[in-house]
Amino acid sequence: MLNYMKSEIYRAVHSPAVYITALVFAAMPLCLNLVLYAFGAADPGFPYATTSFSFSNVAANPMIFAYGALVVVYVLYEGSRKNGSMKNAVAYGLARHKIFAVQCIVSFLVSMILLCLTEAVYVGSACLLLEEKGAVNVADMAGSTAAAFPVAAAALVLGVVVVQASERGFAGLVIWLCVMSFIPQGFLYLGLQVDALREAAMWMPHNFFSAMTVNQSVCEAIWDTGAGMARCWIAGAAGLVLFSVAGVYVMRKKEL
Repeated sequence: MLNYMKSEIYRAVHSPAVYITALVFAAMPLCLNLVLYAFGAADPGFPYATTSFSFSNVAANPMIFAYGALVVVYVLYEGSRKNGSMKNAVAYGLARHKIFAVQCIVSFLVSMILLCLTEAVYVGSACLLLEEKGAVNVADMAGSTAAAFPVAAAALVLGVVVVQASERGFAGLVIWLCVMSFIPQGFLYLGLQVDALREAAMWMPHNFFSAMTVNQSVCEAIWDTGAGMARCWIAGAAGLVLFSVAGVYVMRKKEL
């Protein structure tokens, strides 16, 4: 297992796709802050050239971390059965649950590096270029990251599951979206009529993150209270366990 992990880390380090992904992730917030700065410089009355507006784009949408994790998984493993890495691991007799575990670990490590790089560029460029005022600040950026961390980890594991379960990358993407977004929305709509379903729906990350009020003027976020942060971590941990079990089952049943 250790040798397979080393080979996967080596492959990730030498993959041009990983570096392109890192460049895109870092370029998006930098471009956003540069555009806001340019508009603010051209028009002194422009109200959005502030750190609060910039940070609110992430703080109001913590599920963006889950989508970022999915992108990393697809970059690393969407073609694993085509490029031979999966074939070699199976041929050497590595247990399938260990293959799954290594893919999750390597995806997590790469995601963490890209997260640190992206947030450093995001926060650094915002603080250097934009006026520091408004309801959303660096502490809220940190809070959104902490609240979304276990949810993104669960989403990453689910990403590995759907990549290995589906023959086509698009089919896996649809499955992931159904689990992380469409099904929670369905529970929320049904909860308008059934209180028990509404309570269950509000334990789903897509729904409790969407219920927040976060913009450049107001920041009422779920991570502001201990109970709210606990909900994020409990939901993320539950998803992590559930998707890990599903991943082991898929790897055992799937023809590789």
